[in-house]
Amino acid sequence: MVCLSDFIVANAIDADAILLAKGEHGETWPVFETKNLTPEDLAPLYFLLSDQNAFAPPLSSEVAPDYDRPFENALEEFSAFLLLADDGQGKVVLEIPLQLTQELAGLTATDLPEIAWNWSNFKSLSMNFQTFYDVKETQVILEKLQKIARLAVDRKSSLLLWICL
Repeated sequence: MVCLSDFIVANAIDADAILLAKGEHGETWPVFETKNLTPEDLAPLYFLLSDQNAFAPPLSSEVAPDYDRPFENALEEFSAFLLLADDGQGKVVLEIPLQLTQELAGLTATDLPEIAWNWSNFKSLSMNFQTFYDVKETQVILEKLQKIARLAVDRKSSLLLWICL
């Protein structure tokens, strides 16, 4: 199933207005529009960015990491995505955890390739993510997430995720 995913720089109090905007978020708020990117896909990224041991032992780009054990920890991160609004018809607005927003905003160009590779090879990502995004596409998405997160941090705003199923 395809879902629309908009990452929006706004405040939590804007959640209801974001639902009412019917997907036309770019007219009011800075937005990164994508598809099929949900908290289920972001939880492993959150884990990879926030856990100092996520990359141990050191990984190489030639051997796919075994993330079955750490994914249990990533699922715990899933609960950190705060539901702000739900229209009851398949549209929701979630607040991206502040730590994830800050971690994304702090990424450098040299960080992106390894993180993109590790994130795209996380075995327990949702089927939608694995189906639609290879490593290069994952790096492009990560770059866009980094830019929108940096904007949220600079503006002292939240990074919200609007999902439409």
